[in-house]
Order: sequence, then C-alpha cells, then structure tokens
Amino acid sequence: MNSWGNDSFERKIDELLTESVKPGAEPKDFSVNIMPTRPKMPWVLMVSILVGAVVLVILGSQWLISLNLDYSADFSYENVSGFISEKVTVDLVFALAIILGVGGILLSFFPNSKRVLNHIM
Repeated sequence: MNSWGNDSFERKIDELLTESVKPGAEPKDFSVNIMPTRPKMPWVLMVSILVGAVVLVILGSQWLISLNLDYSADFSYENVSGFISEKVTVDLVFALAIILGVGGILLSFFPNSKRVLNHIM
C-alpha cells in the first residue's frame, strides 16, 4: 500500500479490507447465482423407447407377413426408380429452396440465433 506516513490510517484500511473479505461479510440481500448444470441424459427412457420401437417393428412385420400380400409388382425396380427420379428432381429442389428461404428469413429476424445454436450444440 502507498504510504502517506499515517500508520493508524493504513492499519484501519487493512482491517476494513480484511473484514470485507471474510465469509458472512456480504450484505443481507446479496446472493451469488450458481451456474446452471446440464440436465442428465435420460438413458433409461431412450433405451426403453428404442426397445419398444424395435418390438413394434418386429410385430408389425410379422403381422404383414401373415397377411400374405403380394406387392412384388408394385415395388419392382423400374416402378420405384421411376417414382424416385420424378419426385427427387422436382420436389426436392423446391422443398430445399423453401427451407433455405425460410431459414434465411428467420436468421435475419433473429440476429442472436447463432449464439443460441452454439449454446444448444
């Protein structure tokens, strides 16, 4: 501490500084908020949902097999590839353009969205 030649004044300042940093010296309404913690991953719920979905797929496939339906003509390679080539070339391009346009509009209205996205990830 800079000395002005007043030892009692310096001693009093040292005492006040020492008292101000002791535990319990905070004002009455003073509180320190702790950092929030991330919620724990619900592994049991995720595993149970995954197991339930697998069981439902197995039971559904067994039920469809028991119906003895013949879809081989509908799901031939030519029919499926023709359907996909028609839909993918036109509808996918339009859907992608709409999604990018709406996303760009939302990003322009919310300038802090990058910070929110980085926080979420």
